[in-house]
Formats: sequence, structure tokens, C-alpha cells
Amino acid sequence: MRAGEIDLHALIGGAGPPLLLLGGWPQYRYIWRNAMVPLARQFTVIVPDPRSLDISDKPDGGYDTGSMGRDLFDLMSGLGHERFEMVGYDRGMRTG
Repeated sequence: MRAGEIDLHALIGGAGPPLLLLGGWPQYRYIWRNAMVPLARQFTVIVPDPRSLDISDKPDGGYDTGSMGRDLFDLMSGLGHERFEMVGYDRGMRTG
């Protein structure tokens, strides 16, 4: 999915208010495998792979929390979610 100038891979499922899940560095969507299905019962769960992880784009720069935060805002905005909840830890929380 397009997020500004890069493509981010993301899993999306469920129904309800949007909930962004973002793990720590260098973890990707797989870390949320046990939480996604239960959360998807009440939320539209969006679980992206941040830049450079797994099959998301791997640009030369932009690995600061501000750039990565913009990636996620662009992703959520592109999906039609101007407001959303977020759960994160480690670098995922600092990025959020």
C-alpha cells in the first residue's frame, strides 16, 4: 500500500474502529499473530511492516521516528482513517 513515497506491506482485517499495531525494531507483522484475530472482533486491525522490514520498501534513508511516523500517518490516511487508535511497543511506540 502506498504511504507517501514508499510502499508498505500491511495486513488489514476485522470490523470496527481502526486500530494500528506497530511492533519494535526489527519486528514486523508476524509479532502480532496471536493478537490480530481477537482484536479484529472489535476493531479494523491494520498491521504494517515498517520501511525496510520484510516486503515493505527499503529506501536508503528515513529511518528516524519522524519519517517512520509520517509513513504510518500516510498509510492510515490513504486507507481513509484520519483518526485511529494505536498499540505499540519499543520503537513502535516511539514512532507512534
